[in-house]
Amino acid sequence: MRSCDSEIHISQGHNPGYFNGTFSNDPQLIGNDFARLCRIGEKQPDNKYSRRVARGIVGKDVYPTQHTEVFLPLAEFTGDGSALTYLAQNSSTRFSQTPIDTILQETSTYKNGHTAPLENISKMLNEGFTFSNKISETQIDQLQELWGHTFGWSK
Repeated sequence: MRSCDSEIHISQGHNPGYFNGTFSNDPQLIGNDFARLCRIGEKQPDNKYSRRVARGIVGKDVYPTQHTEVFLPLAEFTGDGSALTYLAQNSSTRFSQTPIDTILQETSTYKNGHTAPLENISKMLNEGFTFSNKISETQIDQLQELWGHTFGWSK
C-alpha cells in the first residue's frame, strides 16, 4: 500500500479504479479521496475502467452520500458507531442491467414482505414438506449439476 495525503490508503492493484481505505473520522475525507479516485479514473486511456469503487470504515460522524452503495453500521461488532461504506461511480459508458428505480422498489417490497427463515420452515412443514440431511445416490448428479460450480465441488 502506498500512502496518499490523507488517512486513507490506496491499494496499488491491477485496477486503479478501486481503493481500500483504512479508518477515517473525517466526514469529508473519504468523499474527497473518492472524488480524486474518480478524476484519476476519468484520465485512464480509452476509459479502460468503467467503475470506480472506494471502501473503508468510517466514524459515526460520516454519513452516506450520493455515491454510497453500501453503508453498514458496525455497532453490533464494534460498539463505536462506525460503519463499513462503499462509494461507487460508473462511467457514462456503463449502465445497470436493472434500472435503479426498479432495484429500490424491489428492495422496499422485499423488506416489507420479508418472512423470517424459521417462519418459512414452519410454513413448509405445515404444508407437508420435509427436510433431510441425507443425499441418496440418485440425487448426487443432480446436486453436483446444480451447485458444483458455485462451491467448487467435484465428485
